[in-house]
Parts: sequence; structure tokens; C-alpha cells
Amino acid sequence: MPDKNQFVKNLGLLETVDCAKNALDKRTGGTVNGDIISQGGVLSLKGDDRKHLGIHNQDGSVRMWLYKDKGGDGVRLNNGSDGGGEYVFHKDGGFRAPSSVYAGAARIAHDGNIYGSMWGNQWLDAYLRNTFQPKGAYGQPNTAKREVNGWWKCGDTGLIIQWARYGKDKGSGTYDFPLPMKFPKAGLFCIGYVGTALYYDADYQSQSAHLVDNATVRSGLA
Repeated sequence: MPDKNQFVKNLGLLETVDCAKNALDKRTGGTVNGDIISQGGVLSLKGDDRKHLGIHNQDGSVRMWLYKDKGGDGVRLNNGSDGGGEYVFHKDGGFRAPSSVYAGAARIAHDGNIYGSMWGNQWLDAYLRNTFQPKGAYGQPNTAKREVNGWWKCGDTGLIIQWARYGKDKGSGTYDFPLPMKFPKAGLFCIGYVGTALYYDADYQSQSAHLVDNATVRSGLA
């Protein structure tokens, strides 16, 4: 056969030969220079080992990997040579990002912190720290007996301030009266004063007081 190409042409098989020449070998695979369009309903990568669906740059570097291992934790999306780690669409229904997750302008960090306008455009931990007292930094509540004979006690220091009215129906003399609250150890000082108005020719009245012990005050009436 002097001219094989002419013979194929005469038979009308040029297109057939060209298609066969450039067909992919299903045994070894190959490279397609054009678009691939499938009219079927399924595009499958079959096998028990890892199968990648990848996008590569012209220089061969990987731009993106999409894969799922048999028995693995879920579908993984990898940013390839751009870095940033892998996003996992977990088989438990969750989604895991290697860094932050955004919802509009809000942001959830990898450590659970949240940033957004709800927190004054700052991180949630900073908002809580700037808004509320830290745990264990609260002062103890103050207590009081708010009556004519009463007391007030500081919850932090234990300081006690007491007040009382004594001797209203008593004549001149020295009297011991119980304090509204017994001091845990001792009292510092006591002040006594006349509790009624002084009228003309009545300035002979006087009153003094001092602590006898941590539960008793002694008052002198004249």
C-alpha cells in the first residue's frame, strides 16, 4: 500500500482514525485539552482508596482539593498551595473550619470567641471583661438592721456601726444598756448625746456614754 493516508481518506475514515488516535486510554488515563461535558447524571470516582477532585494551576501546583476518605470523618475541602487548612463537612452534620467562620460582619474564632456589633464591635471576651466584674471580684453584701436601735455591717471589712436610743423614761443616774448587736471582739468608741430639745432653763441636762464591753454601753443621765 503506497499511501496509507490516501487509502484511509478514500475510505472516509480520517475522522475515525483521528478520534481513535486522540482517545483516552482507559487503562492509563491521560490529559484532555478541551472541556468535558457529561450529559449523564453521575460523575464517579470509584475505588476504596482516596479519590481527589482537584483544580490545578498551569504550573502544576494545586489550587483546591475536594475529597472524602472511606471511613473518614466527612467531606474535606482543601485550599491547596494557598494554605489555610481544610474545611470539613462532618458526617455528624457539623461544619468545621480551620480558623474563623463569618456570618455577615460577625465572626466566630477557632477558640470560640465571637466578634460583632452585638458586642460593640469587639470580641465577646473583651465585652464581658469590660462590662462585668470578674468572677471572685465581687464584694460581700452589706447587712443592716434599719430600726431605731439598729446597726450596719460592711460585708468586706466587717466594720459595724451601731445606733440606739436609751433612757427616754429614766431619771438621772447611770445605766447599762445592751447594744443592738454584740461586737465580735470589741468596740472602738461610743458617742452619747441629748436626744431631746433643750428649752429655756433646761440646759442642765446632759448625757454621756462609753462602752463597758463588746455588748454593753453605759450611759450617764443628769
